[in-house]
Amino acid sequence: MEVEALNDAGAKVGDRIVISIDSAALLKVSFMLYVFPILLMLIGAALGQKFAPVFTLNPSALSAALGITCFVIAFCVIRMRGKKMARKKEYQPRVIRILK
Repeated sequence: MEVEALNDAGAKVGDRIVISIDSAALLKVSFMLYVFPILLMLIGAALGQKFAPVFTLNPSALSAALGITCFVIAFCVIRMRGKKMARKKEYQPRVIRILK
């Protein structure tokens, strides 16, 4: 498997290594990728149900449309934040040890 990592241990090509990823950063990224889109989709669906009578629209149709729209917006946000996060050292794996 190939992973791009910060080489703190001075490893060379072909070395067997141990990599480390900060658990707090891993949890943040996991939340952003898995939970955030679902939350936004549910919020969009709930807003569709709530505001459909105000605009005299079908609640199911507006709920589905807003849910999908919020889901797509979530992935746009993830893409923008992901580019910024990828440049930060705290989100990058590190080579911590070279195995013998």
